[in-house]
Order: sequence, then structure tokens, then C-alpha cells
Amino acid sequence: MTDYNDIPQADIDTDSPIDESLLERMRDNPIAITEGSSGAPKIQTAAIQDSAVTSPKISALAVITGKIADLAVTAGKIATGAVTNAKLAALAVTTDKISASAVTTAKINDLAVTSPKINNQAIKSNHLSIANVDLLVNKGTGGTATGQIAIPNSVYSLGVEIIATTAGITGTSTIAAVGAGGGIGVNSLNVEAAGGLFTTGSATGRAWYITASPPYKLNGMETNLFAYILEFNKPGDPEENAQIAEVFACESPPWISYPGFSILPDHYTHDTDPETGEEINLKCFKNLPVNKPEIGEPGYVEWMQNPEYLEQEITPEYKNTHLNNKPHPWSGLDMAQKVAAWLPEGEEMQEGETWQDYFTIKFLCPHCEQSNVLLNMLKDHADVTGFIYGGGIALGDKMEESLLPEIETYSFTFT
Repeated sequence: MTDYNDIPQADIDTDSPIDESLLERMRDNPIAITEGSSGAPKIQTAAIQDSAVTSPKISALAVITGKIADLAVTAGKIATGAVTNAKLAALAVTTDKISASAVTTAKINDLAVTSPKINNQAIKSNHLSIANVDLLVNKGTGGTATGQIAIPNSVYSLGVEIIATTAGITGTSTIAAVGAGGGIGVNSLNVEAAGGLFTTGSATGRAWYITASPPYKLNGMETNLFAYILEFNKPGDPEENAQIAEVFACESPPWISYPGFSILPDHYTHDTDPETGEEINLKCFKNLPVNKPEIGEPGYVEWMQNPEYLEQEITPEYKNTHLNNKPHPWSGLDMAQKVAAWLPEGEEMQEGETWQDYFTIKFLCPHCEQSNVLLNMLKDHADVTGFIYGGGIALGDKMEESLLPEIETYSFTFT
């Protein structure tokens, strides 16, 4: 490194000679300034031309957290797509270095934040995504109507809101505990539609939840949307009198929310493509407890000290474990109470009748192109259930082979 030697005023006055020592200092001092030599003046911010310091001029890992002023990097200073995972040093960007609301979705390059860049405890597990479940409840002409749908993997539910109501209807949505125990699947999305007597209309609620490793499969075919229509019609009335009572649309099937059942992985394995370095042949696994006592039962503490697990790969077949137990969203709910809410004042179910005499569940074919469109609408946060309820689709014929037990599958088209 070049030494910096000061040039005093006495060496450059009128009577001072221009000697070898002075010329060496005039030559070396500018070099010493650029090298940051001891005693040399520092280059000030105003001396740097705007846009002069480009990424090729910055040494790898040179800008570390200690060199960034608190809250200095705001969204306006980050070029769209500029910060990719290759530009992030491990643990370099800590929360105290990020201005509030600075990192927006527009500033994150597609696929830039991969699982190696996410702390293992940040989202509970790797390879997870956010999914939606929508529930529309039609009030009919009676009093308040309430719909209730279990949220898949509800322990990891992220939020709930009313996304749409029709004129004259007020709506509320909550997440409430249903069922017994504290296992996964005991929370539900409650949607309530209320208005004056004989006021008709609907309210739609939406919940967000963390899901793991779609796709699902029905009859061996990839299935990413599960949409159902619940129709009400009094026994003996013509089919054209049927009314839509509720509509359900979700990226996960209802049987995933079976109490105590979870498909969220504890760990995963994968191979690495030798040419691209990308993860391939991903496999997700869950540790299933063996002979675990319930909380408070004898042996619970001892089991927690020496737990025993069975490793279960999360395959499409495993995901369908409870398909027969909960083939539709209304499984396990008090459907007789729903019938009573829909019958005119003074009428009630007759002896020997069941709720199936009044309600029909119709499953929309998930393997047609129209289903992909509805799925994309749901991912885009459109009101898919309101679209279906409002006449956006027309049901076709019943399919010869139903995809679910005791439920007919229908083709459909857009109107």
C-alpha cells in the first residue's frame, strides 16, 4: 500500500524548490487516497457520481450488514428483480436492516427466495405454500344463515375475512373451534349471512392456510381444485325449484381437515441435478407418533422424554387416507339444523326423512379445463364461490363415474 505524506505550506511557498521529495509526494498521495492508506483523506459521498458504483465494481460479500445504515435500504433503492438468492450472503440481511414495508412482492424476483434461504423455524417446515378456502352462504328467505367449513391444517391458518356480500345482506366471518381435542383440523371458517325477513342474498368468507406439497390425486389424475355446490329443494318439488344454499371452493380436499390428521412435513429429502444444481425427486416425510398418550394421561411425560415415531412419506395415497370419512365439506355438521333453517316458518322435517331428502351435494369435475380456470381465479383472490352462485357456470350432465363416494360429479361450462 502506498504511503501518504502530507505536503505542508512551507514546501510549496515562493522560495521552496521543486525537488524530488515534493514530486514523489505529489505522485504518491492521490494513489494513497484511493487505497485508503493511513492518514490519507477519505473519499466523501459527494465526490461519487450518481450510478457510478455498479454491481461489477462491488466485491462479493463486500457490503455486509455492518456497512449498511439502519433503514437505509428502502424499496425505492432496489431495482425490480435485483436481489436474487445468489446475491444474498447467509445471514447478511437481518431484520434491523430492512425498512418497514421496504420489501414488497414487486421487489422479489420470481423463485428468488428458495427454501435454503428460509430459516427452518421461519414457516415451521420447508416446501410449503399459502392456499385459499372460500365459503358462500345463501341466506334464503328466513332468518340468519350460517355456514361452517373445516380449514385444512387449521393450526397454521393465517387469517379470515368476508370478501363479498350482496345488497341488503350483512356478513361476518370467524375462525371457531369445532370438534374435540386440540389436533389439526379442529378450527373452522364460520360465515354468517343476516338481513331482514324475506331478504335474500349471500355472504362469502375466505380463509388462508399453509398447505404442503400439492398436488392431490383422484382416480390417479392430478387434482388441484375441490369445488362443491349444496342445493336445497323440498321433497317432491321440481328440480328447477332447487336453490343454492352454499358453495365451497378450496385448493385442498375436505378430508385433509379430518381431526388429528396432518400432511405438513417434518422433513424432506431430494436429489440434486448434477447439471443445473436444482432439487429433483423431492420426497416429503412426516413423523407419526407411536403409542403416544394423550396430554395429562399416565406416561405422557415419559413418552415426551423418549418419543417414538414412525416415518411416513407424504404420498398422494397417504393424503387420501380419510377420503371416505369426509368426502365433502359438510361431513360431520348438523345438517338437520340446516334443513330447519331453510324450511318456511311452521314447516319441519317429517318422520323418516333425512337431510339428504332436502339437500343435494354436487361435486364439480376437477379435471376439465374450466376447473383450471376456476383454480387460477381462486389463486388470484377472485370471488370464485360468488361467481358460481351468481350463474357464472352452467352444470352439465352427471358423469358416469363419480370421483367421490356417495356424491355425484358434474361437468360444467361457463355461461
